[in-house]
Amino acid sequence: MLHLTNKIIEFENGEMEDEEVGHFFQELIDTELLWHLQGTYQRIARTLVDAGVCHWQGNRKEKLIPRRS
Repeated sequence: MLHLTNKIIEFENGEMEDEEVGHFFQELIDTELLWHLQGTYQRIARTLVDAGVCHWQGNRKEKLIPRRS
């Protein structure tokens, strides 16, 4: 868990490269930690999924995050 906590801090501080951000959000999706974080993270995840950077892997909770029109 400390590993992801450190990554959250790096992300919040703007210390991640674009590729790292994609891997980080995929890890949040895969571990389902995404659903325990503030909505901003879920909206960013939706944007990354829509852009093809991340994928849900059959995770049903993605329906909770509406797509932006």
